[in-house]
Amino acid sequence: MKKLIVSCLLLMAFQTQAAKKNPWTLPQSELTHVYRCAENDRTTELLRLYADGTFEHLLFERKSTRREQVERNLGTYIIKKGRIEFQKPTQSEFTGKFKYGSFLFKNGKLFENRIDAAFRTDREVFKQSDERRFRKPFFIKLKEDEVVNNSGAAELLQISDIVNYLLQNQVTDIQKLCILEEFVVRSVEFDSEGVKAGKLTNEQMNTLAILAGSKRVATSVGYAHALRSLCLEAGLDCKRVEGVIRDKSNVDKLTSHNWNIVTINGQLEIHDILLADNGDKVDEKWINVAPEVFVNSHLPLNEKDQLLTNPVSKENFQSSPLLTSSFKQNSLPQLNLKRVNYFKDALSFEVSGTHSVQVYQLPAALLNVVYRGENPKITYTLKPMEALVSEMDGKTVVSLPLTDHLNLLRVVIDGEIQTDVKALKNGPEAIFKHYMAVAVNTHADPFVRGILSSVKMNDTDRLKALVGDTSDVFFSAKKKLI
Repeated sequence: MKKLIVSCLLLMAFQTQAAKKNPWTLPQSELTHVYRCAENDRTTELLRLYADGTFEHLLFERKSTRREQVERNLGTYIIKKGRIEFQKPTQSEFTGKFKYGSFLFKNGKLFENRIDAAFRTDREVFKQSDERRFRKPFFIKLKEDEVVNNSGAAELLQISDIVNYLLQNQVTDIQKLCILEEFVVRSVEFDSEGVKAGKLTNEQMNTLAILAGSKRVATSVGYAHALRSLCLEAGLDCKRVEGVIRDKSNVDKLTSHNWNIVTINGQLEIHDILLADNGDKVDEKWINVAPEVFVNSHLPLNEKDQLLTNPVSKENFQSSPLLTSSFKQNSLPQLNLKRVNYFKDALSFEVSGTHSVQVYQLPAALLNVVYRGENPKITYTLKPMEALVSEMDGKTVVSLPLTDHLNLLRVVIDGEIQTDVKALKNGPEAIFKHYMAVAVNTHADPFVRGILSSVKMNDTDRLKALVGDTSDVFFSAKKKLI
């Protein structure tokens, strides 16, 4: 008896495990008829007939704005002598408005009785529908082309199931790539909570968890890997590229980042699908980016992935200004500015070609680090500066008189392209003089910088003004700098 019980338990465990591993079974025949059994704001009930004598009875339920689940009954039907008989489902997950049994079947319509079938043909049991949303695979939401939010969907689906649906009737490689990128952007969000907590929500190489899991979030690694997985399934050559990126919010910091290189019609194209994620739309600025434009903000670990004849070194990448634009650019003007520039009485620089150039002053307080309890808000307006702009030998020459030790400048070219740079008077020591001048004890960062700068410049008078001459950290009993 004990052996029998143990055997039964093992069999049940095996069947349960097998059920978990088995993917959702897809219909193997042509869809012939779709009936809308019921629909309201939250639920939609459908009956779908296939040419091989099988049916799908589906109930889609919208849990929230972007969450939709499906329940599915599967079975067979028999058509004989003008009637259609629905057998009891072999797989049943819900009870809906449609009740299995026998109906009159005339020209694809379902009727309760002969009178309705003969004379009241508008009295169908359920109306047929040709709406595209009702003919989608069961694992795709009705309103959006995204995977349903069923628990375990990531384990039950195959990447091929998704790709086959998305790319039906798509012929060219560029059409396929556009569809796949739109799907990734609609389905995935950046894992900001995971990054902040230091523990990512999903394993970044698990594409199905990212596209069909309970929490569809990823970093650039997951985005790039997901696109690569979809592309390879679709027969497109795509690689994931590792590198670093610099952002306008902190141009001094290099952040690990991933993107893709895709081969379209024999040409290598650069695509950053994370930066292209603009909600439900793809931002074309980061799709098929010109290599010389892309290398202004992205630097791959492998130099060959720059796709440039003359690759940019890491030193030049870090020292050059970051040019940004709200619009897609096929090229960027060359200018001989650095992120940090030195000047005596005026800052002069050149821009290749003929351009309109405006220069604005930014408050130096933007450099300050804000700590907890301090007011982080810095409101300011751009202050236009009087710059002398001229043309010489096919270049735009800009000369800008400056008087402050440290100047934060925004250079705007043709009203679209801009960059923020620092200008230091006479050399690196200008930044120490700046912090000595602006140090106040109401904000920790400039105050500490001012103290350190006073020590660095050996300016005893300024240091005494900041910390007092009785501080035994800096001064001896005789009030001399230690």
